[in-house]
Amino acid sequence: MVVYEPNYEAGPKSVRHKICLKDKPAFGIAGLWRDWPDGTHSFTMLTVNAEHHSLMNRMHKPGSEKRGVVKLPSEEWDDWLTCRDPEKARTFLRLLPAEYMEAEPAPVPPRKGRDGSSKQVLG
Repeated sequence: MVVYEPNYEAGPKSVRHKICLKDKPAFGIAGLWRDWPDGTHSFTMLTVNAEHHSLMNRMHKPGSEKRGVVKLPSEEWDDWLTCRDPEKARTFLRLLPAEYMEAEPAPVPPRKGRDGSSKQVLG
């Protein structure tokens, strides 16, 4: 599993970066969800400050608040999903160390038009 984040280190336009955990095929993202009486659902991915994280602080626009999603290795999934203690839940709200992660440029490939021609995706 991977997440994609914009990186502006190469210039004014962002370059999409793929971020994954080293040697882990899957991870979860901590989130909250709610079912509403009208049948709708809402959810959010939890993020934490990444200002002092050596990898995640490179993502997003310069001058903007640096945040990263809370990634959960598979061995923590059950603990997160069954946690009912707010203080214990807070212990999950951290960024994994940068040495556990890999990041590399992963530009969005051009989209094909109906006529088969490539179309550049602006972003």
